Amino acid sequence: MGLKIYLLVIQCIVLCIQFRLVNLKALEGDNVKVVAGNGFDFIVSIMLIDSKNIRSEKNHICTGSLVSRRDVLTAAHCLMYQQLDEIEIIVGSIDLRNGEKYLPEWWITFESWIERKDRISRFLLNDISIIRLTKNVSDTINFPIISTTLSNFLPGVDVKSAGWGIKSDGRTPRLLESATLTILSKADCESRIEKLNGYKLEIHFRFICTVGNPPALLTFGDSGSPVLVDNKIIAISIQTSPLPEQPFNKEKVNIHLIVNYYNERNNV
Repeated sequence: MGLKIYLLVIQCIVLCIQFRLVNLKALEGDNVKVVAGNGFDFIVSIMLIDSKNIRSEKNHICTGSLVSRRDVLTAAHCLMYQQLDEIEIIVGSIDLRNGEKYLPEWWITFESWIERKDRISRFLLNDISIIRLTKNVSDTINFPIISTTLSNFLPGVDVKSAGWGIKSDGRTPRLLESATLTILSKADCESRIEKLNGYKLEIHFRFICTVGNPPALLTFGDSGSPVLVDNKIIAISIQTSPLPEQPFNKEKVNIHLIVNYYNERNNV
């Protein structure tokens, strides 16, 4: 079946909403390491506000990246059915218990932005959003720039990604974890997905697929996490294929959305 990859993403979003984020696993595999130092201090945690949880890591729902002193880039599905007064952004530490708390002033998804501009998107599904904070973060945080690279230049390139999330044993790690991943060609990605799922999924050109060696899988707890090359953000993490609630399989692939397709020149 010549299904488009956005159908897979829609399926993941529906499942994530249905289970309210609690049944999904996160970053896992032999290639996953705790981050050392503060080289990823621009990576933030998007948390539910819940004072009943003494261990704040239990409130983590998604990962994001500072792209300015007040703006966080993340996946749009992280914010579905959330309200401004329900979330906070944890900034400036790899330890979720030590970061500084910021509140969102507003957020906007690409879908909302393009509707306000009275424009038509080239794409059916656009899982990307910006959160504006109520105040600037510290000047000591060095945030990355957005890469202008598109998907046809990326196969074989090694990238870095990092995030927090629920592990296969039900734990949410306090400390940020990272992995080195390799970008697959479109043909290789589609072949792997077909082998695992039993049917063909066509990968749209604005998505990239990655694998780790040793394996490393990014799933919903890491949704919105940055995919980095030379400290530039090329994409954000969306999910795995097959879907996260299916058993761990080292042959799964990670799926990411290329950020540069979401500037005005490329998308409208």
